[in-house]
Amino acid sequence: INYHRQGLGQVGGGHFSPLGSYHPPTDSFLIMDVAKYKYPPVWVGAATLFSSLSTLENCAHYDYPKAQERLVDNKSDGSTNHLFNPLTADEYVQSLNVLGCEAGYRGYVILKKK
Repeated sequence: INYHRQGLGQVGGGHFSPLGSYHPPTDSFLIMDVAKYKYPPVWVGAATLFSSLSTLENCAHYDYPKAQERLVDNKSDGSTNHLFNPLTADEYVQSLNVLGCEAGYRGYVILKKK
């Protein structure tokens, strides 16, 4: 799933992690965070999870992988190109423009009863 961490009360923004399980009695899902060194697995209620999945991603679609190559340091003076890892809000916006980003919704889950 692609969810927004702040929707779960965590620090950060958009993040990808797999779901590990579903618990019908509590209508909750187990998120198996791939950054387990920082975030252990956590049970999240379905409504909370759906809210964190139903957010807009600033760069849901772009020309991958060609667009990433345009962010690589190509300055002749040897200085660092911060567009690959932006440090300011202005650099972040510039990076989105270089990538040709288009906004879109994060991932979601569709469940069907057997």
